[in-house]
Amino acid sequence: KDAFRASRTAIVTAMRERRTVGSVGHRSENWSGENTRMSGVRSVLCEPLILGNRVLGVLYVDSHRSNQFGSQDLDLMPGLAAQAAICLQNMKLQAEREAAAQRQFAEIAQNRELKAHRETLERAYSRPSSLPYRPRIVDPSTGYRAPSLPSSGYSPPNPYGR
Repeated sequence: KDAFRASRTAIVTAMRERRTVGSVGHRSENWSGENTRMSGVRSVLCEPLILGNRVLGVLYVDSHRSNQFGSQDLDLMPGLAAQAAICLQNMKLQAEREAAAQRQFAEIAQNRELKAHRETLERAYSRPSSLPYRPRIVDPSTGYRAPSLPSSGYSPPNPYGR
């Protein structure tokens, strides 16, 4: 299969100048570069995808026929490009929403796991111990040592100092 070859000149001009670039009827701009001519492209329309003040990309059509596009095609491009820009933005927002939901799900799972560990410790320390010492909680990654736990129940230290 042939690789897609587009007029870089048309794309860059459309994005930079935020306007439709190409050839309509017998009116044509200088959009054609060496690669485009070699691939046989004779007609181009290129419309920037603009959302707010950002250019997201371009809507690009070309043809191997000369004078392929008319004023109706030129009139249609801005509406299609606006719809495509909105669609791209919606896809981006949906992906961000899904990523946030995944982070929230992971946080909820972690909180449940921590609660289960806390409940296990509370049960273990609420029973009288036959050990000659009181165990201490140590975090090996930070070296944090929790104070010895009382024999009458577990009460975790408040990390917020309140």
